[in-house]
Amino acid sequence: MSEQGWLVRAVTPVRAPVPWPAVFRAGISIAAMTAIGLASGNAVAGMIAATGALSGALQNTLRPYRLRLLGIAIPMLVGAVGLIVGEAAYDRGWWTVGVLVGVALVSGLISSIGAVSSGSGLMLLLMAVIGTGIELPGPWWQAPLYHLGGSGFFLGLVLLGWPLHRADPEREAVAGVYFALADVLEAAPEADAARLAVAPAVNAAQDVLTRHRIGEQGRDIEIRRLTTMLNAATPLLEAISLLHDAPAPAGMPAAVRRIGEAVAADHRTCPPAVFVSEEPAFAAAVEYSRRRLAGPRPEDPDLLGRPAAWPVRAVTAVREMVFTWTTWRFALRLALCIGLAGIASAVLTVPRSYWVALTVTFILKPDFGSVFVRALLRGLGTLVGVVIAAAILILVPRGWPAVPLAALFGGLVPLVSARSYAMQTAAVTPLILVLGDLLHHEPATTLATTRLADTALGCVIVLVFGYALWPDSWRVQVSARLADTIDAAAAYLRGAFEDSPARSQRRRGIHRTITTLRTTLQQTLAEPPPASTRAAAWFSAVVAVEQIVDAVTAASVKSRHGFPAPDPADLEVTAGTLSALAAAVRAHEPAPALPDLPKDGLLADLTPEIHTLRAALP
Repeated sequence: MSEQGWLVRAVTPVRAPVPWPAVFRAGISIAAMTAIGLASGNAVAGMIAATGALSGALQNTLRPYRLRLLGIAIPMLVGAVGLIVGEAAYDRGWWTVGVLVGVALVSGLISSIGAVSSGSGLMLLLMAVIGTGIELPGPWWQAPLYHLGGSGFFLGLVLLGWPLHRADPEREAVAGVYFALADVLEAAPEADAARLAVAPAVNAAQDVLTRHRIGEQGRDIEIRRLTTMLNAATPLLEAISLLHDAPAPAGMPAAVRRIGEAVAADHRTCPPAVFVSEEPAFAAAVEYSRRRLAGPRPEDPDLLGRPAAWPVRAVTAVREMVFTWTTWRFALRLALCIGLAGIASAVLTVPRSYWVALTVTFILKPDFGSVFVRALLRGLGTLVGVVIAAAILILVPRGWPAVPLAALFGGLVPLVSARSYAMQTAAVTPLILVLGDLLHHEPATTLATTRLADTALGCVIVLVFGYALWPDSWRVQVSARLADTIDAAAAYLRGAFEDSPARSQRRRGIHRTITTLRTTLQQTLAEPPPASTRAAAWFSAVVAVEQIVDAVTAASVKSRHGFPAPDPADLEVTAGTLSALAAAVRAHEPAPALPDLPKDGLLADLTPEIHTLRAALP
């Protein structure tokens, strides 16, 4: 891909459905908070409350609703803490810069835990920056209360739509794969036309899952589960090739369609398959997909955005955070840029220094997105937004006209966010300038040009000190990390049935390795091509490796509860197969043919998982 082609692709908006409920919620809540501030004569309260509603609109990306509730409520509370810290550090000279550096470090570290904590890290730093940059009148608790009021009002509007929510497009795309497979089975042996629909359905599901993964903050449990179900369709795809000119077993198409309906309805179970076939691959493939429906419930996350049993998960997440270099690298990079933004603002006597730090925060937001792309798009979006805002501030009088303007630009934020980060910035910039104009009462051209200059300074700081000086952040090798993880899974399997304290250490080690792999994939997916293109090809394989490790853990648990241990020869064949796949990935060679793997015993569940992994390798 040429440089020019990549630039066009980076700035071209993607297609996305219009989220009308989100548009109305954002517009109503931000406008309402602005109106309350004007009516009460407290412009600061209105601005802080409107910012809280805006933060809720920016965080309203997770699904389903229970995860969405946590994704808004927890960052809302953490943002209030950040505002308190910022207030305490306001106008304290170099101590203010030091406090922001410390907050940035904490923000970057906690962002690696999960989707909810990623949003919490963003709000912690964002509100701390605002608190250090704006003199907030009244006692220390008033501004956080305004923030909670605005974001809480938005959250209340979100909860009103809970009973009416529709199925997610990602879930529908994966269900469509099973429906396409059922169509093929129903049409067999004359299934040529139906077969043509299977590949596009699989490709569409992979595309929508990858796009969602790139766009979301941190790791998304529901997307992982849907990717697992997409991978689970591989045995069915292989079984179809066994049909030749024979019809499918009676009852098999209905069984596959029921699995698709369960995926679409987000059910964890569906009735077992009722059909008889002389080919065991058919029944095994259907049963494998049906069993994969069970697993961690994405609607039941803990306070960290992860599945149930949150005390154990929390301890594990903190341990992974502390001992993962990739996480520390991101946190240090964020802290460095925030510190430089504070120093540059002080040395250059920037009128509203917090705008520089805000630019750094949004570009290097607590997530593993592409720094280069976000800096480029934020610069373009700010330029467009400043031009729009300058025209509005010149032509529209101050005061109550800010309310409909807040509704307009607030509603635009969720409308354009899924399409382009530049468009999101172009909508947020006029909104922030209109709200800021209620406080500063400066000439429109001064306000707009200052905002543009601060954004340019923040972008330069990020591109030089947050991107160019950290080559490991964009020169990552997903294939090498994947090979290491498969090797680690093989080693984990070899020792999984030993009765020794080292078994727990190996389990912790393999999960740390998987965490590093996930982080590497997340980071590379958001980088400019060719890195992102290459990384997307490994997406399904990464999830398949996770399923293999889960299956090994389950077999190890069963062995401690009376199930006979696997035969050492079968164990070595299975582990050796994983090692061979890892060697092929590391050498960039085609995956080797698989030997005869165990079909019964504790290792039987690993066999379809390994076949899925091999099929997922590019």
